[in-house]
Amino acid sequence: MRAIAALAVLVPFAALAHSDAFWIMQEPRYRDAQGIHCCGPQDCAVAPPGTVVQTLDGWRVVATGRLFRHDDRDLYDSIDSQVWLCHRDGRDRCLFTPVAGS
Repeated sequence: MRAIAALAVLVPFAALAHSDAFWIMQEPRYRDAQGIHCCGPQDCAVAPPGTVVQTLDGWRVVATGRLFRHDDRDLYDSIDSQVWLCHRDGRDRCLFTPVAGS
């Protein structure tokens, strides 16, 4: 019975460890002043082309109109050349964008 309980606890962590967005939880710089991550792997995914567009002021989520300005505390550098959009609590929480020149 203990083995089943241990397995039930470990399986969710193993699933998260292999999530494409797990890197977001690994970076301390993606935490707010209280040490809470902006989002977790279950909240984030690569944004399909055209769903987030770069503007002179920052990056805009087309469906919601949310603008992540260049100095927005919820705008971060992506680890790859993709745009990652994170939703939580029914709103756009974080945006990860390619670093200029990458």
